Order: sequence, then structure tokens, then C-alpha cells
Amino acid sequence: MQQYRVIILRHQQLLFELLLARPLDLGRQRDDEPLLALEHGLDADRVAIAPMDDRAMPRSFLRIEPRGDDVELRNLHRSVPALLRNGVALAPSAHSVARPPLSIDHGDYTISIEPAEVSEAVLNALPAAPLAPAASAEQVVEQLPESPREPAD
Repeated sequence: MQQYRVIILRHQQLLFELLLARPLDLGRQRDDEPLLALEHGLDADRVAIAPMDDRAMPRSFLRIEPRGDDVELRNLHRSVPALLRNGVALAPSAHSVARPPLSIDHGDYTISIEPAEVSEAVLNALPAAPLAPAASAEQVVEQLPESPREPAD
């Protein structure tokens, strides 16, 4: 059975990523619900991917459920379609089984489902790793790994 990552982007910036282990519901934040945090439920986990005031995203938008080497996508909304990047629209309240990689665009948000190996989108969204704080340039040089030096001519 293939494992998949669910990657949430907004304006091409990484918001959230998780390994899909069980059904996952995505949508806008509800009252007293944390934003961008995995909440475990009885039937499905849930992540509020949009803040409460972002009315373009429905509170209940999409369910992603692992199905062996495929995933089932279920549009949880009764009137808003979910648009797959390949041009297919998942009608309101409809579901479909597909094989990732898949991307769903909704307004400023992109939901990508990709094989579990590290995705290029995630790598591109990560900031460059900073050096450890140092009091002086000499301390920074001391932190660098030793490398062989060529003799001067």
C-alpha cells in the first residue's frame, strides 16, 4: 500500500503537511478550532486550513481518504465544486477515486497529494537553514567543517 503526503499551500507558500494515515477533512476554521493543527476525530481527522474570516473556503470542503494505492476524494460542500488541477471538477457532494499525484486548487489554496517521499514543493517552501548564532566571524569560521586546503603556488 502506497503512503501519501497531503501538502497545503497558500499563495505557493507551505502552510501544512502531513502523512495521510486515515480519512482527513479539510476546510475553514470553526469556532474554538485551532488553525493548521491536526485534530483527531472518530471518523476522520481534520485540519482547518483557512482562518475563520476567509469566506472563500467552505468550513467543510474536502475529505481525502486512503484506498490502497489510490485515494478517495469527497467534496463535502453542497454547492461549491472542488477543481482538480487536471481540469476535472468534483461536483458538490460527489466523490471520486484517483491515483496521486493530485492537486486541487481553491482560491488562494492548493491541496496536493503526493507519494510520501519528500516532495519538491515542500523542499522549495523551506527557508534556507541559518547558521547558529555567533558573537564574531571567527566563531562562524570555527563552526564550518574542515576542508583540505590546497597549497599556495
